[in-house]
Amino acid sequence: MAEQINNVEDKLFKETFSRLEYARELLLRCAPPDLIDSLQLDTLELTNASFVDNELAEHFADLVFNCQTNGNKSAKVSFLMEHKSYLPPNPPFQILNYQINGWRQQLKSKLKPAPILPIVFYHGREQWTELPWKSYLAGMEAAFEPFTPAGKYMLIDLSALSDDAIRQFRHGFLKTVLLLMKHRYERDYLLENLTSILIFVEEEMEVQVRTEDFQIIIRYLTASVSLKWKEVKEKSLTLSKFSKAMTLLEEMKLELRQEARQEGIKEGIKEGYELKTSEMVKLFFEIFPRHSDREIAEMSKVDIEYVRQIRLETQKTEKN
Repeated sequence: MAEQINNVEDKLFKETFSRLEYARELLLRCAPPDLIDSLQLDTLELTNASFVDNELAEHFADLVFNCQTNGNKSAKVSFLMEHKSYLPPNPPFQILNYQINGWRQQLKSKLKPAPILPIVFYHGREQWTELPWKSYLAGMEAAFEPFTPAGKYMLIDLSALSDDAIRQFRHGFLKTVLLLMKHRYERDYLLENLTSILIFVEEEMEVQVRTEDFQIIIRYLTASVSLKWKEVKEKSLTLSKFSKAMTLLEEMKLELRQEARQEGIKEGIKEGYELKTSEMVKLFFEIFPRHSDREIAEMSKVDIEYVRQIRLETQKTEKN
């Protein structure tokens, strides 16, 4: 279950900050002014690179961007999300390994290594204190300092950002994502404030254009926080676009059930389910790829064994 939650949070992180407008805004709001002044953020460009190796993958997911400096040089800007939601054991050492991986890749590609700016995005419960690598070394003396790299990084600690500060961000979807990630363990807070959190993405979401935003948020809400589908639905009914999307899902399920009844098919029996019912289950596989079979069954109002059967058939089809 913990691995599934991490996957959902990694996916939300990547789906959000792979959009350049959100990556730029996070930098503008959180990075030191001298760093912002040294970068031409309008040249920010997402790459398909990753400097995370198997060992680092236990703690981090990354997005790597190219960016020009004000001196017209090339630099790498890396967003790293700490996806275990607790403090890694030796952050400076892990950051040094990350940068070395990046420089090694560039050298292998016959490229002159570019600076790598590591930005750690943290949303755990413990307080993260930035310390240089020398603070983790036993027997460290002043004479060793010139030979000891600092392993510095830029930290964005979501818990240190106030709700008011987050609400000042420009993009509604980004505000919604940051608030949900910050408060994902606080069930009572989410139940009380979910409508005001969702209003941000509601205000800018065009149902026909940004349907994926709705899917991303609902998938995250129902998979990685302690709210149930029914609770999310009830809270979102006052929001017109969310309500419309919810209603479409409910109408689709009702229509499929009615057609099944007309053909003499009883609910809850796995044999002989009407074709459109299987299409609905496949749709939920697509919208909620990290949901378990039981969660899909509850949403579809079908038997869990039927969901497992459809999943196996879908996997076989994809392989062929």
